[in-house]
Amino acid sequence: DARLDIALPAADQTLRAHFVNTGVPHTVIFVDDVAKVDLPDLGRTVRYHETFRPKGTNANFAQVVDKQTMLLRTYERGVEAETYACGTGASAAVYLSHKLGLTGPEVNVTTSGGEQLTISVDGDNVFLAGAATVTFTGDLLLESVGLKL
Repeated sequence: DARLDIALPAADQTLRAHFVNTGVPHTVIFVDDVAKVDLPDLGRTVRYHETFRPKGTNANFAQVVDKQTMLLRTYERGVEAETYACGTGASAAVYLSHKLGLTGPEVNVTTSGGEQLTISVDGDNVFLAGAATVTFTGDLLLESVGLKL
């Protein structure tokens, strides 16, 4: 479900956007400097744009540094704000950048939260690699949620 070169009127400009569903809908806009993007405003505009009604889209702003390197910021629907790491958004950005010839088939992506991901594209298949860290452990008492063993 990839769509390239979507013209999105937004305020006083028309954005060149690209769309792909990586399990959830992602719109990617390539920019010269992700740090300068007014993400709360522009992200919300893209997220709720009439083109993506009724469910909306995640809005990703990607800066291609070189053929193997990308910086990424994501405005995520449901969160309704910037999220500091989005694997499906990074996958969408690399998939689309590769389709557009902006990057090679393997790209190192740095998210706004500092996460380092490596995304590889092989045809229509996308592979994500990154660090996995245990951040929480706990016990679930099945009886507390109405279940029995």
